[in-house]
Amino acid sequence: MGMGTFACGADTISYENLKRICPDEIRSIEEDSNFAYTGWFMLGRAIDFDDWEMFSENALENLNSDDEKLGVEIADNFKNKVKTLCENFNKTTNLELYLSSYDADNGDRYDEPNDHEGCVFSVAGVYQYTPAGEKYKDVIVKSQWTQFG
Repeated sequence: MGMGTFACGADTISYENLKRICPDEIRSIEEDSNFAYTGWFMLGRAIDFDDWEMFSENALENLNSDDEKLGVEIADNFKNKVKTLCENFNKTTNLELYLSSYDADNGDRYDEPNDHEGCVFSVAGVYQYTPAGEKYKDVIVKSQWTQFG
């Protein structure tokens, strides 16, 4: 792992499986006329960095427009579509869905993020404590780190 990078990890679901569980929501995102100007990577990146201004600027740049109001409308539209996707995923699976981004150009050749076009679909709520783990869940934490040497 190179300098300036850090370890990441998540339980993920593939795009194909997510599309099977929430086909209408995926279709709604991908068939939006502005999706061609944003795509999965930019959607995940906006959520990762909580930077919807970057998202709207990217859409406007690709539309050759400087209409800031349009950019905000595009961003708000996709925020709502992602919210609907996550809510319906939760209703169907009783698990939580989160989107983030993966930039292969800044990754490592050994990375396997299970991404789709630079978007990672992470799932929370997958594990359950054992009775012993439940008893000590407030004092034992899951830790991850990298080490040099």
